[in-house]
Amino acid sequence: MKGQRKGLPKMVKVPQPHSENIDAWMEIHDEQMVNDILLQHTKHSLIASAHSPFPQGPLADLVGEDAETDEADEIIDGTFDMSKIEAMNIPDKVESVAFLEALQRPSSHDGTPMPDCDCSISATDYMHIFSKTPEKTSCGLKAE
Repeated sequence: MKGQRKGLPKMVKVPQPHSENIDAWMEIHDEQMVNDILLQHTKHSLIASAHSPFPQGPLADLVGEDAETDEADEIIDGTFDMSKIEAMNIPDKVESVAFLEALQRPSSHDGTPMPDCDCSISATDYMHIFSKTPEKTSCGLKAE
């Protein structure tokens, strides 16, 4: 695996403006521009999530910052009483309930909960899997 990086990337690739080719990228090397591009992308991501009921208010309090509450476990297990959300003053209640219901573990055809799966992975297997994966960032910008 690669060692830790220090500081900002030296270059980012952004979509080529006004290009017909969706795979056309433009390299930005100017340190200030790289910083501005990364800050602008982060700003857009944070603004987009600010209106969701999940990072704020009673739903955030219910689930907890790291989903460490009993209610968070109940949501995943499918035992949470969704009528509790109906009593909350949150935007988009219907969508919130639908989303939380979709998080529930599936049950078998007879209604019994599905068993937990073994999701452990060795450090060697982890490094092998990611050594085959091309390096990208989640924001779509290619950092080098």
